[in-house]
Amino acid sequence: MFFEVDIINVLIATIAVINALYGLAVFSRNRKNTTNQAFFFLTVVVSSWGIAMLFLRSASGELAGIWAARALYATAALIPFASVYFASLFPVEKGVLSFSQKTLVPLPLLFVLILTLAPNGGMIQSVTLSTSEEPVIGFNLFQHTLYSLYIIGYFSWVYVILFTKFFRAKNVLKIQLAYILIGTLTTTGIAVVTNLLLPYFGVFSLNWFGQIGILAMITFILYSILKHHLFNISVIATEVFVIVLQLTLFTQIFIAQTLQERLLAVGIFVGSFVIGILLVRSVIREVEARQHIEKLATDLRTANDRLKELDKLKSQFLSIASHDLRAPLTAIRNFLSLLIDGTYGKIPAAADEGMRQVFDRATSMSEMVDNYLNVSRIEQGRMKYDFAQIDFAKLLTEAIEPFKSVATEKGLSLTFKLDPTSSTLLMKADEGKLREVIENLVNNAINYTQKGSVTVSASKEGNKVRVVFKDTGVGMTEETQKGLFKLFSSGEDARKINPKSTGVGLYITKAHVEAHKGTIRAESAGAGQGSTFTIELPLSQNRTA
Repeated sequence: MFFEVDIINVLIATIAVINALYGLAVFSRNRKNTTNQAFFFLTVVVSSWGIAMLFLRSASGELAGIWAARALYATAALIPFASVYFASLFPVEKGVLSFSQKTLVPLPLLFVLILTLAPNGGMIQSVTLSTSEEPVIGFNLFQHTLYSLYIIGYFSWVYVILFTKFFRAKNVLKIQLAYILIGTLTTTGIAVVTNLLLPYFGVFSLNWFGQIGILAMITFILYSILKHHLFNISVIATEVFVIVLQLTLFTQIFIAQTLQERLLAVGIFVGSFVIGILLVRSVIREVEARQHIEKLATDLRTANDRLKELDKLKSQFLSIASHDLRAPLTAIRNFLSLLIDGTYGKIPAAADEGMRQVFDRATSMSEMVDNYLNVSRIEQGRMKYDFAQIDFAKLLTEAIEPFKSVATEKGLSLTFKLDPTSSTLLMKADEGKLREVIENLVNNAINYTQKGSVTVSASKEGNKVRVVFKDTGVGMTEETQKGLFKLFSSGEDARKINPKSTGVGLYITKAHVEAHKGTIRAESAGAGQGSTFTIELPLSQNRTA
């Protein structure tokens, strides 16, 4: 039997094919996903309902019309049944139905199928066909009432499930369920009126309307399934387009009038089939790549937020721990100083030596705590600088002079060279912070030089002063130079020679120099070949107060 070609049948057939393609496309993405399986079953049932209507509207005899009507009502009975399972499983990827759902839910359906398909004494009793009007179905009124109660009852069950999930859901899931509810309520409202209630009163002129309106429900459900992965919509659309194109080209083979036209149609079909497969694969690869990039970007943002949080916690810990350590260390140093000075009486020489060692350790620890406090202030932007007009040449001389005796005790020569034209170097600066910079660089040069010399030279270069700290010490590898001014990065060679090195001093030094709008850099020809540190600071005429 061939289908009658009119605008209604074309719409019904088109929508039936689209619904089937929707289900097939979603199912093919993940066949083990129970939500996808339930959706695919629902689309197959809906498409079968549309095909049954095509048979009814194209029936050429009363017997064929009766069986088409029975198929129409039987497939319609499957829709609320399939909807119950979909509503129960959505959106779980690996859902499991309960024993009652597996055994009790199908029982009313089996009863209804018997009513609709029974050849004698069933619900469908007659079909009146007309070329100008829709087929009129004669049915048993009592059985049709039972059938209507089944349809309405099962769809009510669907809404109870969906609304219960909707009110408990949050975020994206709530939006997904809202789409499903909108689509289902719209479609069932139309279908119940046009395909169930109006025929109940003998009105069949809109009996086909539900088969077209069902597209809204399937489309809304499809969109809700893909709500978590919107990129998949482009894959679905591409697959549907390719399949529809292939179906169109395939029918051209049978429509062709001559052998030449048929061969041409076959060639076009085969060529488009290959291109279609390549196109779908290309879109899938692009979608997967974009999803992967999006996931990496999300992971990166999460990791970055976590690192910022940890960095903030680290700064808070340094600040709190350093502050809490500072007070007891100060008390220890003050008390030891009083003991060493003899305030509490003379102490034995052996005890005096031990106390001096403890005092030195406590002093070192106090300096370390001060450094950690400075690190915390720098990272939190709380480091204060008191700028005033100073003579940097005088500051250099005063800061370097005490280290000459230290260098001599170690067997090193410490030389300070000041360019004669730079006897006075005026600048706006925090004298205490720059003194700390100079002392740290000179102290490092002495600590990391086992033999030879340390030379500090200063000269005026335009509106800047350049100070070079050069030593003949352990030098630095390229790897050490890369992380030299980073926090807690002092290098392996440095730690071997100076175990007390924490990698904090140069970090603070760089921060102080940059706060004065200056620059600092380090150079070395390699391990064992000495190091050179250079700082450049603007003079007062290049600074604003």
